Amino acid sequence: GKPTYQWIETSKMTGECPTISTTPAIVNAETWLALAGGACGIGYFTNSWTGPLWNRWDFDRGVEEALPDIVSRVQGLAPALCDGTYGDVVTPWDGTVVATSRELNGALYVIAVNGSSTATNVPFSVPGLAGRQLTVLGEDRTIKPVKKLIFRDSFAPYGVHIYVAAPTP
Repeated sequence: GKPTYQWIETSKMTGECPTISTTPAIVNAETWLALAGGACGIGYFTNSWTGPLWNRWDFDRGVEEALPDIVSRVQGLAPALCDGTYGDVVTPWDGTVVATSRELNGALYVIAVNGSSTATNVPFSVPGLAGRQLTVLGEDRTIKPVKKLIFRDSFAPYGVHIYVAAPTP
């Protein structure tokens, strides 16, 4: 019930997941998975023991360059993410996409993340959507619900979509 602060790894982890490279897409997806789960603060764990010595600034290829864009996008949505009313979004129980919603000043925000290395297409049921058209932030496209609460979208591996429905008039 309380917001959390989550740490996101920026390089290969020793012990837990030694065979998984940390890519910019994975760091982005993990950031948004934490936010969808209710986090209101994100930190990036930039140090590791992946070499023979402790390294304060250890980034897998491309991650350091991707962080400013990820952080900027999160900061741009911070009021909705941290001050908005949290809501559920129904996705298939056996799928790889996780989604939640926030409502702030009458606008509905849906945060959806594919936590898998496989592309997918998924339906969503969003209580409170009320037939409103969704704008997909940063993608220059809109989605109209097929029914008042249901819409469908495709996701690339580790894909993230943020949808916004304007306040009802």
